[in-house]
Formats: sequence, structure tokens, C-alpha cells
Amino acid sequence: MLDLDHFKPINDALGHEWGDKALVEVSNRLLKCTRATDTVARIGGDEFSIILLDVNSETFANKMAEKIITAIALPLALKGTQYKIGVSIGVCLASPDDQDMEGIVSRSDTAMYRAKESGRSCYRISE
Repeated sequence: MLDLDHFKPINDALGHEWGDKALVEVSNRLLKCTRATDTVARIGGDEFSIILLDVNSETFANKMAEKIITAIALPLALKGTQYKIGVSIGVCLASPDDQDMEGIVSRSDTAMYRAKESGRSCYRISE
């Protein structure tokens, strides 16, 4: 689960039209970070979800999260001004025994809020 950090000021200062343009740019950056076999979805507002298939290690998930944080941190050029946002990421490494998708989503969501509480623009792995 991913939630943008410091996105509200863009909507407040520039309006929803420019906020939507920022979300399109964020979506494009997420798609560039992921593989063709992965799924990127906007859940609502400034929250996204990414499903990575065939993750063989926690190291891979960590590197992917770091790649996404770096990509989102690049300035956004909106209405002639540079804006910086970040992203807080919650990672849940599902095992073959996991049968409950809601539980996986809930664990990743909890980890995302732990990332926000840790100062934002970081990721946390679910416990």
C-alpha cells in the first residue's frame, strides 16, 4: 500500500485539476518502477496499491520500495512551479499459506501507517 506524503498542499494551492495531473504523473512513475507482471492501482484519493508477483525475497521488496520512494521524490513541475511530494509504503510479504486477501491488505495498510508515523517518505514491512 502506498500513500502520498504532502499531496494535500498541491490540491489546496492549485486545485483538483492540477492535483489530478500530479496523480497521473505519480501513476506513470509507479508504472516505470514496476514490471509488466505487476499490478499498479489507484485505490482512491492519493492512495495506491501495487501487487508484485513472483517476489523471491524480502530484499527484492525492499529494493522495489526504495526505487519507488526515489522516483516519487523527484520534483513535479506543475503550473510553472516545482513541487516535492513523498510516499509512505507498507509492504506485506504474502506466503503461499495466505488465503485471505483482506488480511494481506490490512497488514500492508498497517505497515504503511507505521511508515507515516516514522517520518514519512519511507517504507515498513508488516509484522
